[in-house]
Amino acid sequence: MNVHVYVLLIYIQQEATDNVITIDYTSYDVFLVLLGFLYSDVAEVSPEMAIDLYSLADIYALAGLAKRCIEIVRTKLTVKNAPNLLNIANHHGVEAMINLCKRFIIRNFEVVTKSEEFAVLGRDLILEILKSR
Repeated sequence: MNVHVYVLLIYIQQEATDNVITIDYTSYDVFLVLLGFLYSDVAEVSPEMAIDLYSLADIYALAGLAKRCIEIVRTKLTVKNAPNLLNIANHHGVEAMINLCKRFIIRNFEVVTKSEEFAVLGRDLILEILKSR
């Protein structure tokens, strides 16, 4: 068993009261992927879930999982999903993902800004992208 599994189990046991464990900082699906990764070192998820999973990997100091999440987003970034992924990363405050999405949008500025999906970005993010160009 991976050493991180033990650390996570100890953490959960310390948090447990009345045999109920409440984890309100992530979804059930994301936490399930985290547990699967601890046992198998495999994490195949959508880029949207990879951002959520990255946040959890950061909480539990799982550098291998964090790297995998960045790789998933990096390889699956498209003109259509980049604005939404930037929004998700910004919502979670995941700087590595924010920077990755911004760089992609800036490199593909002409195409991304003409897409319908670009409209999901808030004013502040659009200004940050324009300033970075």
